[in-house]
Amino acid sequence: GELAPFNDSAYDVVGVSWKTSPTRARMDVPDKTLQGNLDPVVLYAGGEEIAERTRRMVREFGVDRYICNLGHGMMPSHPVEGPASFIAAVDGVAREECPSPAYLAGTPHLSGAEPTVAAGTA
Repeated sequence: GELAPFNDSAYDVVGVSWKTSPTRARMDVPDKTLQGNLDPVVLYAGGEEIAERTRRMVREFGVDRYICNLGHGMMPSHPVEGPASFIAAVDGVAREECPSPAYLAGTPHLSGAEPTVAAGTA
């Protein structure tokens, strides 16, 4: 995939766009810490939707070698409740829920979509 060349780079962390599935990113860049990749548009949703999408994302990435973040930047019109719900959801994930990336644990791709590849963002 498009992120694979970063696995052999001098970078320690690779940003993952919201357009790239966590499964695809982990498969393409297994030796790097990954950062991302919640679609920033999700921050316009209600708190429960944000929490569910965030928990699903963290389960797919796993907690090791992972920096939970958006898959692109904030928008000036994001309501303050969106980022607050995102942070609360991240803080609420227990290591025991996702000790390793979902695909390594034998869990099928959780988002329901086939993994796609897009260029990573930082």
